[in-house]
Amino acid sequence: MELFFRQGITLNSFLTQLGVKNGDVIKEVNGTAYTIQNVYDLVMGSQSWNEGDDITMLIERNDEEITLSGKITVPTTMRSAIKEMDLPATDARVKLRTAWLKN
Repeated sequence: MELFFRQGITLNSFLTQLGVKNGDVIKEVNGTAYTIQNVYDLVMGSQSWNEGDDITMLIERNDEEITLSGKITVPTTMRSAIKEMDLPATDARVKLRTAWLKN
């Protein structure tokens, strides 16, 4: 069975910078072939990677093999959050929120 990056998920910054796209199938990482049978080896090996180390990934995309090369970076993801606005007590929005919370 193949290892692949799922469709419909947001890839982290490391994968995006490397050039990975959703749906890509992982064939090799740093010269070692990976499948579902040995994915644990990839996961454990990746824990010893250091920022700035070289990485090469052979992937299959649209029936074509592509080599992606780059440097290991600390991955980041985007997230959305709701933050309370810092408004004066006299602002109409604050008065509405206060009235709403009282009921």
